[in-house]
Amino acid sequence: MPLSQRIIRVMEQFMEVVHAETGFPVLIYDPDGRIIAAIDRSRIGDHHAGAEKIMKGLVNEYAVTPEEAAANPLVREGYNCPIMHKGKKVAAFGVTGKLDAVTPIAKIAARMINSWVQELESQHQLEQSEERFRNIFNNLQDVYFETTLDGKVVTSSPSGAVYSGYSLDEIIGNSVDILYHNPEDRSVLLAELKKKGRVRDLEMLFKKKDGTPYDVSINADLVFDGEGNPTGLKGTIRDITDRKKAERKILESESKFRLMFEHAPMGIVHYDANGVITACNDHFVRIIGSSRDKLIGLSMPDLPDQRIVKTVKQALAGKPSFFEGDYSSVTAQKVTPVRVVFSPVFSKEQKTDGGIGIIEDITQERRTQELLIQSEKMMSLGGLAAGMAHEINNPLAGMIQNAQVAINRLTKSSAVNEAAARQVGTTLQAIRAYMDDRGILDQLCHIKDAGHRAAGIVSNMLSFARKKEGIKTPQDLSVLIDQTLELMKNDYDLNKKFDFKDIRIDKQADKDLCMVNCEKTKIQQVVINIIKNSIDAVTLDQEEKVVLELNIRLKNDRHMVQLEIEDNGPGIPADIRKKIFEPFFTTKSVDQGTGLGLSLSYFIIVDDHNGEIKVVSQPGKGARFIIRLPAEHA
Repeated sequence: MPLSQRIIRVMEQFMEVVHAETGFPVLIYDPDGRIIAAIDRSRIGDHHAGAEKIMKGLVNEYAVTPEEAAANPLVREGYNCPIMHKGKKVAAFGVTGKLDAVTPIAKIAARMINSWVQELESQHQLEQSEERFRNIFNNLQDVYFETTLDGKVVTSSPSGAVYSGYSLDEIIGNSVDILYHNPEDRSVLLAELKKKGRVRDLEMLFKKKDGTPYDVSINADLVFDGEGNPTGLKGTIRDITDRKKAERKILESESKFRLMFEHAPMGIVHYDANGVITACNDHFVRIIGSSRDKLIGLSMPDLPDQRIVKTVKQALAGKPSFFEGDYSSVTAQKVTPVRVVFSPVFSKEQKTDGGIGIIEDITQERRTQELLIQSEKMMSLGGLAAGMAHEINNPLAGMIQNAQVAINRLTKSSAVNEAAARQVGTTLQAIRAYMDDRGILDQLCHIKDAGHRAAGIVSNMLSFARKKEGIKTPQDLSVLIDQTLELMKNDYDLNKKFDFKDIRIDKQADKDLCMVNCEKTKIQQVVINIIKNSIDAVTLDQEEKVVLELNIRLKNDRHMVQLEIEDNGPGIPADIRKKIFEPFFTTKSVDQGTGLGLSLSYFIIVDDHNGEIKVVSQPGKGARFIIRLPAEHA
């Protein structure tokens, strides 16, 4: 290993001292025995065999005797010893002269040279270490700091100035409080240090010189004096602003996702790679009719409904799947028509890692489809009804008129009638007596009444077929209901078979009920039709006498006014409920109903007033008719 010029210069200084003290030539040899430095090298060659032996490890030192010097003119009497560097021989040092005289001096000089070489090397290593440390210190991304206990900054890496916007001169020697966004946070840091002796990853908020806040993470240790008393603290500060921003964005994203997840207008369920439910939103819980506790942890591949199982397994295999139909919940006694889409979720390795299910309650959609079908039926039946009405009306009018003429001629005392009786040899009184005895007059009255009833049916059929644009005026439905109930109390035909006063009526209405733009008489007709159906259901279909109870509720519902009429009757089975608004559909006997009342009511509400009408009922639990009409201000 070659010697550095710095070490050679130091050795030359020793050589000069030795030469000045002894007057002997002084030399330094390289590992090959060649002279690389000398003082007074007269009569000495470029190569020294003894130095070569020393460097090759053949000898640790080499003394040239007078006999060897006499035998070789290039060799002079003297003493040679090695120079060590990092435990290795890197050179040889020699002094020529009388062996007895130079040996002590040479050995002392060699020890001093070796000592200085080691010291120089240690100093060099220290300088290199300090240089490396200084480079690291100056290029730290984190901030290294030392402060006193009272907060005076002793030292700071240059990165402290980069992050804070202060210069190092403004930081070092001043209070660290200028860096804290909340000065009391330093008390928190000190409390943690006194409690634990050190802190790791303590997150706080700092501020720049311009007041801009930034997030930091602090690692710090207490510094103690020789007696174990704390004198300050040292540690590092890391700027984690970007990380905190990313965390906040993730939290915001999670919050938005959670908000969408929980408030989505349809049910959402998440399941793992085994098809086990891990999360679901409130809408899903409501659709299934169960509780979240029962649903979380439920294994969908183990459900009894094989249609669902097949759909889930297809999604777990990595393919989106679809199901629509009635689902019977295993955690609640409920059957719900649903539409479900299962979509797989993939891991980074593109393996199925569970999935998401979207479930939609299609009950209302089915009802709408049924109403559309019903509307189409009504439209087609409407045309048929109009044609039938015109064909029936003319002979019906003749039948009623002739029945009335026959009654008049058989019962009324007039000169013409009495003359006709005398002409055939009888009297009008005798004819009348015969008619009474045989019930012919009653039969004629029945014919006339039947004709009027048929005429009424024809009139309803024409109303059903023709949509008439009447005059609409703003009406208070609460007042309109009161007036309708009063009319029904005085209905002679109704009271012949039922005492309206026996009905228990509970009516409730919002105080600020909106007005409704409607045809008053038509809405009254709808209410009368519904209440008459309730009366018939109680009086005709139940064996025991039941007191009819009507609950009438009126309320504002956004841009609509909602009217509910609920009874305590026997209820309506599902198969009848689907057909209840169809023309000519009735469960009553021929002499009790025509099947047009509710179909007309449907057209009055839906077609004439752009409203909605539906019935909610279960057998044994009464029926509730719900009518919604646009509010006058909407």
